Amino acid sequence: MAIVLGWRFNITCKEASLLISNPPTKDIAILKANSLNENLLEPQKIQLLQDQIRTFTKSASLHAGILDGTAKTRSDIVFPEPLRCILWLHRWAIADRITYNNFKLLLRSDITFDKEQRTSIDFYNPTWIRQNIINNVVKTVKVLVDNQRVEHQKKYISFQKMSSRLQAALMHYLTTEIVKAILKYGPDPVAEPNEDDAATIKTLDDIAGKLRLNVTALTEITTKRVFLPTTFTELILASIPNFIETILQNFGGNLILYDGILQDHPDQQEKKKTAWLPGTNWTNFKVLIPLESPITDNIAPPSTGPRRPPRQGGVRLPPCSIDDFFQLVLTGAISVNRLFQESTKKSPNKTATVTEEKTTPGRVDKKLAKEKAAAIKAVLATVDNAPVRNVLKTQIDELCEIFKI
Repeated sequence: MAIVLGWRFNITCKEASLLISNPPTKDIAILKANSLNENLLEPQKIQLLQDQIRTFTKSASLHAGILDGTAKTRSDIVFPEPLRCILWLHRWAIADRITYNNFKLLLRSDITFDKEQRTSIDFYNPTWIRQNIINNVVKTVKVLVDNQRVEHQKKYISFQKMSSRLQAALMHYLTTEIVKAILKYGPDPVAEPNEDDAATIKTLDDIAGKLRLNVTALTEITTKRVFLPTTFTELILASIPNFIETILQNFGGNLILYDGILQDHPDQQEKKKTAWLPGTNWTNFKVLIPLESPITDNIAPPSTGPRRPPRQGGVRLPPCSIDDFFQLVLTGAISVNRLFQESTKKSPNKTATVTEEKTTPGRVDKKLAKEKAAAIKAVLATVDNAPVRNVLKTQIDELCEIFKI
């Protein structure tokens, strides 16, 4: 582990130095350095950023996803946020020779995709990377590597010592699989309806309609922190953590974490409690997307994973890979309601504790804030404009997450 951390640390520092020395990322770095001291000359600003690179550590968190830049940020380094997005992707998308070659293909200016594209999108930029890759990978790992889940305690003897290693392995796996999927499907793929199946055609038309509404809503919003998916790829990537979180909330007692989502993960060594069995590498830590869908004639479950028995008129489809998930969505096999559904409940695996919050100067009255948020959501339910309603609800949910209410 120490060798890998050192290798990764050297790559990160070298890449950071290149980013602040070469356009177009150099321009971003200079602009961000102006906020530190705009009176410095350009060479002095570059030197200031070089000094920041020297403060990096091997285990530093490059980016904290959605909460990065807020009061709850977990990033351990001082460096321009857009450049940290690029550094994050370099760190987690490269794990071996194959993933390295895939990543180089992603950087090509003349990149082509296996699937036909609806439009041409400049997806390799800090904003797209953060919104569609970093945020969703970080959220997924946070949901999966929850120290309060009883499944972890059953799987590992010393999970607290293993959790950081598990997070790193899952981060590598998810990021490399997403890069591979983007190379195949692209940022804006054309859907593939079955012309003989009216149900899948309607599903894809409904999805496309909601994505168009998101495009319209984004033109009416001024805040930069609001994100709505506008392409099939963006929707699929945003759905990954939501599918996992929802299935764990609703079926945590039936769909066991390590029997479904994290199938066949390696065991822990008995003698050395901070390591897995010999021969284990990051490719052993696969993440499958759990699916649940009503019984219909047009849905053929993927081949990956075990079959589940019917439940209350529905059938539990076996979990699938990220690549299979893309294909299922693009062929209309996943319902529009599931794709646009977001988790709103706490995981049943967590023990809920209620404590009285005392109001002190400079501290949020969580009880009052929770009541206000609930009142606002009740009013939002009466708003006719669905895109605007969903955007405002997302903002309220983000505030609730930031202040833990």
